[in-house]
Amino acid sequence: MLEKKCIFCGKSFSVRNYREKTAFYCSRDCFKKAKGLLRGVEKICLVCKKKFKAKSGSQKYCSSVCFGKARRKQWRKKSDKQRFGIDRKKILEKANYKCSKCGSSLGTRLHVHHKDGEGRTSSKPNNYLSNFIVLCASCHAKEEWKMRMEGKWSLKYDKCVECGLTNKKHYGHGYCKNCYTRKFS
Repeated sequence: MLEKKCIFCGKSFSVRNYREKTAFYCSRDCFKKAKGLLRGVEKICLVCKKKFKAKSGSQKYCSSVCFGKARRKQWRKKSDKQRFGIDRKKILEKANYKCSKCGSSLGTRLHVHHKDGEGRTSSKPNNYLSNFIVLCASCHAKEEWKMRMEGKWSLKYDKCVECGLTNKKHYGHGYCKNCYTRKFS
């Protein structure tokens, strides 16, 4: 047995020889206090810098308000002007805060979409007000799918693998509806 000194409270404690390099604390309480894992331990909020008693060991914020502020800061690091080249609120106001396709007004769930697909990931983004359209999440997903599928028969295939035609709609596994029903019926 070896004698060691707790790095948190300074008390001496005994450990077995094999734990010589891994034992630093005299008890679990000292370990949890040192790591800030105890409930009810006073912590300082990362946003407002107020002291608070933590309800759990991993709590970093004094309230849900401070948590929300921290999340918004992380999520919106870039301003809308940097992201779209124009203020997002102007685009939403132009559309009266409604989806341009279905007319739903879901508030924060509205997406700003580039009509021509030349968005922020493009080499030459087209950030003119006339190029933006406001869409709800559902309509935005449909619009993105249409743009991805433009000029294609299916995602993976250019034509039916059996008959080679493109005039019949893709049905599954690279087959048109007629060939699919013949092969899998």
